[in-house]
Amino acid sequence: MTTRDKDLCMALVAHYYCTGATGERSRLKQAELGELLRTLHDVDVDRSQISRWLKQARERGWVEEITRRSLNLPDALQEQVEARLVNGSLQQRLREQAFHPKLCPRLKKLVVVLTPRTARDEDARIPYLASHCAIHLMNSITRDTRGIGWAWGKHCLAVADRLSEVDYGKLECIPLLGTTAIGRGIPFAEHVRDRQASRVCELAARQLRGVGARDDEDRWVRAVPLSVPAFLPRHLVADKDLPVAVKLINGFDEVQQIFGEEPYFSAQGDDDVAELRPGWQPESHTQLKKKGKLSNINAIITSVGALADESPITSYDLLPARQIQSLRKTTHLAGDLAEQVMVLPGQTLSEKTLDKLARLRRRALSLRIRDMISMVANGTEIHVLAARPNRAEAVYAAVHLGAVTHLYIDEAVANRVLELDQMCRTEFGYLQ
Repeated sequence: MTTRDKDLCMALVAHYYCTGATGERSRLKQAELGELLRTLHDVDVDRSQISRWLKQARERGWVEEITRRSLNLPDALQEQVEARLVNGSLQQRLREQAFHPKLCPRLKKLVVVLTPRTARDEDARIPYLASHCAIHLMNSITRDTRGIGWAWGKHCLAVADRLSEVDYGKLECIPLLGTTAIGRGIPFAEHVRDRQASRVCELAARQLRGVGARDDEDRWVRAVPLSVPAFLPRHLVADKDLPVAVKLINGFDEVQQIFGEEPYFSAQGDDDVAELRPGWQPESHTQLKKKGKLSNINAIITSVGALADESPITSYDLLPARQIQSLRKTTHLAGDLAEQVMVLPGQTLSEKTLDKLARLRRRALSLRIRDMISMVANGTEIHVLAARPNRAEAVYAAVHLGAVTHLYIDEAVANRVLELDQMCRTEFGYLQ
């Protein structure tokens, strides 16, 4: 092994050690690091060699462990490491076919992440994607960065957990949608309690602020509260009341007038139930727009959703079950971006289908896709992560809508996207 090869292997070990790609950041063992080198990079070394490389990486300043592990590789070596962490051939195929620059000019960065064979489920693969996203996000933060928008879920939480301290600037972490883990009788609510956008924002702000650091007037990082529900189910707000409810939630009147005596959402945004004081009005995206906060968002971190039986859109009683079934039979739904339902491109949609889609979208109180597309046109970066093949439809649709600038997927999602591209061209006549 040449000196250059040894330096690259040492840098790879340092990367996995600092980013915690296995998901057990505080317990990463030398055996696990060796397994990553062996399965992903065909480098077979024993634990003693891993130990020596880690020691040398610390001596060179590549690994720092003052308050938390941080990676500081030379730029040239960082580029070599990044090239070894991705499937270059799949990236090229996607760029030549499904995401050709002429079709998807707003997609600036495409990363097909290598994951070991032992990472069999989504939870095991997410940390690898999150590490890449966190690195690119940190590199994009400057003194002029004012806001980072966050969706909810495991992907976003993993990215937030891998951020590092910034020692300059005035930065806000802003939720892209309200609270999903509230509402009586909603099956989906309980198991997403700890992955709310508000909690992701709190974690991101804490990591960017730094351990023990305090805000001052020249340098601060804050999480913006967004105290609205993510969805308006039919059993809580009837179709005839929906326009009024949306206006109320956007801050035009008192919330109790539509929700009655039992409050539906929290004034804090992340508790199940909190008493709403008379005259209190929630902070909504409309109000954030008025205050100019959305125009200050420089980057957005989100995943995409699949319309599975356990998804929020199918769990929150947003449309009658028969209409959901009808949509699925007549339309190839692609999943959602920030809880806004999408369809695979190339389909001819009837007026009835368009109406059902519009009703679904109105009941999801999240940042609209059209707003995200407009923000991309104005320079906002939108980072999207997906670590499961059933999210490929939503990935394909979101990229072709022009709502994605940075995409992080695994090899299974990439292969499924290539299949979908062929199907859209042959069955729907898309791009023909």
